[in-house]
This record gives sequence, C-alpha cells and structure tokens, in this order.
Amino acid sequence: MPACLPACLPISHCFPVIKHKCRVLKTGIYTTTHSMKKQILLFVVGLFSAVVAYYATLSVPEAIPNPNVLRGFTAFLDIMAPVYAHLPTSIRYFIDRPPITNNNPDLNVTETTLDGIPAIFYRPVGVDDKSLPAVIYLHGGGWMYGSIYQFHPMVANVAVSLNRSRPTLVISVGYRLAPKHKFPAAINDVTRGIVWLLGHTVELGIDKHRIVVMGDSAGGNLAAAVTQRLTFDVQYKDLPKLRAQILMYPVLQVFDLKTPSYQQNGRYRTLLLSSVLMAKMFSNYIVGNETLAPILINNEHIAPYVRTSTSYSKFVSHDLIPEEFKKENYAPPDINLGYDHVYNEIKDTVLNPDFAPLMRPILEGLPEAYITTCQFDILRDDGILYAKRLEKQNVKTTLRNYKTGYHGQPIPENSSFLVLHLIDDILKVLEEFTK
Repeated sequence: MPACLPACLPISHCFPVIKHKCRVLKTGIYTTTHSMKKQILLFVVGLFSAVVAYYATLSVPEAIPNPNVLRGFTAFLDIMAPVYAHLPTSIRYFIDRPPITNNNPDLNVTETTLDGIPAIFYRPVGVDDKSLPAVIYLHGGGWMYGSIYQFHPMVANVAVSLNRSRPTLVISVGYRLAPKHKFPAAINDVTRGIVWLLGHTVELGIDKHRIVVMGDSAGGNLAAAVTQRLTFDVQYKDLPKLRAQILMYPVLQVFDLKTPSYQQNGRYRTLLLSSVLMAKMFSNYIVGNETLAPILINNEHIAPYVRTSTSYSKFVSHDLIPEEFKKENYAPPDINLGYDHVYNEIKDTVLNPDFAPLMRPILEGLPEAYITTCQFDILRDDGILYAKRLEKQNVKTTLRNYKTGYHGQPIPENSSFLVLHLIDDILKVLEEFTK
C-alpha cells in the first residue's frame, strides 16, 4: 500500500485515490518541466545572442571586403578548436588523414614515400613525355597542423590547372609535426624526401632542369630552408639544382616579432593568424610546448646585447622595409628588452637558417624567387625583408603584395573566400618556371 494513503482507508478506495494523486503529480511534473524548458530555451537564446553580438563586434581592418565572413569564420574556428582537441584519437586520425579521392580522369594520383617520407604524386594521364617539369609542394599549418591529405584537394586543383597548359608532375611532400616532433624534424623530413626525389629524376620521368619548390606559410619556411640547404650544403653539390622557389606568405624569422606588420596586424583575432597564435606555434616548434609563448609575444626572447649588435639585427633591419608599410600603427621596437637566459637556451635554433632562412648571411647563388605577401598578415614583412635581401645579393626576385589580403588568402583582391587557393598569377609563374 502506498505510504501516502491513510492506514484506515479501505482497500477498495485505494485506486481512485492513487489515480487522483498521480494526476496531481503528473500536473506538477508537467508544469515544472515546461518551466524548465522555457528557462533553458531563454538561456540558449540569450547565450546565442551574446555570442553573435561578441563576434559581430570583432575588429576587422576596414580595407578587407565582406568583414562578416571573417567574423563568422573566426567564430567557427573558436567553436571547433576545443571540439577537435577533445575528440578521440581514432576520430582525429580520419580528420587529419581524409581519404584521397580523384575525380579527374586526366590525373593519376598515387600515395607513396620518398625514402620513408610520405608523399602524393599527381601525374598527368596519357602523357608519353619521360622528362616532365616538376613542382614540389610543402603544406602550411604552423609546423603543427595540416597534412598532404588535408591539402590534397588544393594541390590536385593546382596539378589540373597546370596540366591544361603544360603536362607537369606535382609532388606533395609531408613531414612530422610539432609539438611531438620539434625542430629540426620538419626540415629534415622535407630535405630527406626531396633529396631522394632529386636523386631519382630519371626513374621518375622528371626533367632535372625544371624543378620548382613551393610552399605556403610554414611550408614557405620549409621551402626557403630546403632551397638554401640544397644550394649551399656541400653534401648536395652533385644533385640537380632547383629552377626556382615560390614562397607564399612565408614565416622566415623569429628574431624580431615587432616588425611593422606584427605591430599593425597582430592584435586582430579575425585575420586567422594573430601574434598570440604565432607565438604558440613558434614555441611548440622550438621547445615542444607553449612555455615560450608569453615571452615571444612581448619580443623578449632575444638578449639586448644581441639586438643592439648589427651581427644579426641587420638581417631583419626595418630600414629594408619600404616607408609605405610603416606609415600607420608603427613605432621602432625597444631593443633593450629581453632575457639573456632565454636567449642562451634558444639561440642555436632562432639563429639557425634551417629554422629562420632570413638569418643566413650569404644568399647569393640561390635560385630565382617569387614571393607573395598579404597586407594584413603579421608575416608580411618577413617576405618583404627576404625579397629585399635576395635582390641586394643578385638573386632574381619578384615580390607581390596583396593589398586587401590576409594570411591564408592570397587570392584575387575583390574576393572574400577563405579557403586557400593559388591565384592565377602564381599559376602563370609556375608555367614560366617550368618551360
């Protein structure tokens, strides 16, 4: 008998009472549940409104068209980043390594390895030429993200576009990522794969006189570094020489993180690459964790006695940067800031041209360079500095700055697409380099 019923109540009367009591309970539960749903709905709507209001007010440089696209993409990244970080390893594996698909009958796509380094070959179908020009692509991602599999759609499009005018073999070369694999793992992997490729040009059907290396962002860093290695290291003197290097908004130094472009663009969260994010990537690549990031953000990782000396500071001198890039939101950085002990711990890395190609004193002898930069990219001045130094040392160089571009978006200036594309003029340059 239910405890809520009087003990003297006849059993025949229990069911009506139980029915009545349950009706009351049900009504109460319904009222409470309805109220809770309403409160939850109001909370969700309020939270959503607050999030929309926050992202709607994020700063975007006035010159960039369709700023709300950037704001929306920033919100998407902020939401997906923690979700991705907490995904099981098995699921993340399939995200990091999506299946390779090929819907183009004129392109033969093959996964392979180059002396143990993962690579994907994009070879034109039905071409009897046994001496094709070759383009080696190195993907970006701050040495921490990306893969040849994630970049497959873009690289495949490049291969298809090139083959319309001239049959070309495109090779996407992978490398290990930080923080698990810190410097020099990435540059060593890239070098190993490309050295093997250069040593097997005949078997691969490659014209050894028409090989171009290119990369974007951290891939641009690796492209510049491996080009230097292949040009200047005696152990590679008998290998075929690269025809050219194409560096798309490359990261080329960590010596000075207060260049005009860092000062002007580093505070924007909406430009895909902020000073904070770049500092975290540098730290993970240098030491395998983010402990250096706060010091890097404040540009305090170089000892003052080194900054005041011209031995290294001349490689990144702001005097090389045209005045048009220093008109707004720029002040010469304080060269008296910095910690000697931090510098002593990392100097062998930050001064190493394999890590920072801008720090190599002698550049003469390098192959022709085509460098793209974006006006609203913190790395803009890295590309400008490298172009100016290459020119001064008699290396044929073309610099193209996109006046409404930002990191990861080197596309026509009237466009607002965020997905990485090679612009038409880069394809034209590739065609010129692979004649």
